[in-house]
Amino acid sequence: MKKTDKKAKKQRILIVEDEANYAKLLKSQLVERGFLVDIAENGLEAMKLTREKKPCLVVLDIIMPKMDGYQYLEKLRADEELDEIQVLVLSNLGTDKKKDLIKKWKILDFILKTEISLVETLNMIEKICR
Repeated sequence: MKKTDKKAKKQRILIVEDEANYAKLLKSQLVERGFLVDIAENGLEAMKLTREKKPCLVVLDIIMPKMDGYQYLEKLRADEELDEIQVLVLSNLGTDKKKDLIKKWKILDFILKTEISLVETLNMIEKICR
């Protein structure tokens, strides 16, 4: 009998975050959990990487230089090839319109960084992409 070694395809995640230390920490932890991870420092870089890499999930900050998270979401949702990519907003920007934003932009959740631990964040990402 022939034995086949099937390796599970690694899921790709795009972190869109202008705080370099936080992005690197998140990336290192996700890589340890077996994910392929790219980092974009702003929405412009994120659009380029999203088109090239087609991640299973985008972890998106809102307040960034050049193109903010809202502008990125607008472009992402307007692109038929990218419209179904899952997005988790993880930001320091609080809003009382969280439910409206989730519905409008078809995002999984809008979470304040201060309200979730790193481990909880990693576990949430893992559930989404596995």
